[in-house]
Amino acid sequence: MTRYLATLALPAALLLSPGLADAQWRRPLPPVRAPWVGDQLPGVYTNASAGGTCHVYARRGGYLFINENGSRAWFVDSGRNYLRMVSGEWDPDTVVTPTKDSLGRTVLRFNTRDEPAGYWVAAE
Repeated sequence: MTRYLATLALPAALLLSPGLADAQWRRPLPPVRAPWVGDQLPGVYTNASAGGTCHVYARRGGYLFINENGSRAWFVDSGRNYLRMVSGEWDPDTVVTPTKDSLGRTVLRFNTRDEPAGYWVAAE
């Protein structure tokens, strides 16, 4: 009987040990914020279709976008790699997806329901 209990005690002790449980289940989580958030998103952009100069400014809680015509739109971060418009003069269904091109420049893709996608490319 003692031999049986000793055989069961070792695996039970290993399973109940807090150090081993922490090592197995507490892995570091990936960063929640997208890599473009911070100083990389604000700046001067060129509208790829219209050719005008556009601007993105970081403001508390979101980003102010000003297109080549001077109209403004306010966007907030709504998930990984996704900005949603909350106010402004643009189509309220506008969504922005920031990416990088092969040269490492920030590219903003604008999607709306009824229009083809538009692109802004960071000016050098």
